[in-house]
Amino acid sequence: MKADNTGILSFGNVGTGKSFLASCIGNGLLEKQVSAAYASFPRLLNLLQKARDRQGLPDCLK
Repeated sequence: MKADNTGILSFGNVGTGKSFLASCIGNGLLEKQVSAAYASFPRLLNLLQKARDRQGLPDCLK
């Protein structure tokens, strides 16, 4: 994702609005017919641990 200059990573303290901001961005993209995926860090870790083919991870988020 870094090489393609795609995606957003947000981090910060609990309760600062990271999830809310991500949801707003995702909803805005969906309204424009642009596909979007949202995953928390714990969910990404679980997906990585379960993924047989780590290159296939984005398909797990669709």
